Amino acid sequence: MGLLNLFKLEKLKIKAYKNGKRAGLPVGTFEAMFNPESFKQKFAVVYSKNQGRNSSGMKVNYDRSLPSDLNLKLVLDGTNVDKFGIELLFGSKTVTERVTEFLDLTFHMNGAIHQPNFLVVEWGDLIFSCRLGSVDVNYTSFDRSGLSAACGTGY
Repeated sequence: MGLLNLFKLEKLKIKAYKNGKRAGLPVGTFEAMFNPESFKQKFAVVYSKNQGRNSSGMKVNYDRSLPSDLNLKLVLDGTNVDKFGIELLFGSKTVTERVTEFLDLTFHMNGAIHQPNFLVVEWGDLIFSCRLGSVDVNYTSFDRSGLSAACGTGY
């Protein structure tokens, strides 16, 4: 590890693939502007409940494990708060452009495979293979012309 890597903040990345094995080069990568303050994982097991006739107790048998869920809240900002110094001269993407980039990679149908992409979320020790189940986009701040200056996506 080089000296410069000691000070680099690792950003959450969402990589999109055309195949379920998530092999080869990704179709694209979405890098979070700001890392989430937390994330939530959910694991669930389903049991079948069989009750015999004339009995008061239920026998609980393992049926299946449900796919695990990952819930994230990402903040997308258009106020350039993440830029400083010379970076401000190069401009940045608007919130609308960032949301479109995220949805194109994770939600919209990939014409080559006729379905949304297969995803891998990577951040620190978290490596989570998934498909997008749902996404909420919450616009929270606007400039004078009514364009969004910030929003949060939860998925």
